[in-house]
Amino acid sequence: MTQPTTDGKVADKFVEVLLQAMERANLPGFDYLEYKKALQNLEKMNFDEGMRFQTAYAAAQSMGVTPAQLTDSAAHYLSALKVEQDKFAAAMQKQQDEQVGSKQDELKRLDGLVAEQETKIKQLQEQIGKTKARQQQLQQTIGESQAKIQSTAADFQKTYDTIAGSITADIEKMRQYLK
Repeated sequence: MTQPTTDGKVADKFVEVLLQAMERANLPGFDYLEYKKALQNLEKMNFDEGMRFQTAYAAAQSMGVTPAQLTDSAAHYLSALKVEQDKFAAAMQKQQDEQVGSKQDELKRLDGLVAEQETKIKQLQEQIGKTKARQQQLQQTIGESQAKIQSTAADFQKTYDTIAGSITADIEKMRQYLK
């Protein structure tokens, strides 16, 4: 059975989980998180990107923060996000094993039962029909479970990629603008 693929979407529930993980990993003092909040606040003004990065850095610099400290702390938050991604992957694998693996085992068992029943006398015909119906139900359930798991995983990955990409882009911009 082929597995459907999805591109995923940024999901609010995963944004919340990942932002909470970053908050739990928050370093003391002014670091990337505070710098990012300052950048977000400056977006409301008509500054170009370079000006926003430099203005936010001016505030950070007044607190003794260097560009290296900002990029190092941004890397720290990427590491915190990676821990969440690893935990999510383990949970997805567990769901895959529980929701699909056991049903696949049951489907194999039912295949053997059908072959056995077909050799019996006519009174077992009804039981064979019921067993075949269960097989079809399991195949449909497996497909639905796999699609749901893949969609959830794709949503998480898209959310992760979006947040991590933003941080990575910010690191590059900090390197470009904060010399």
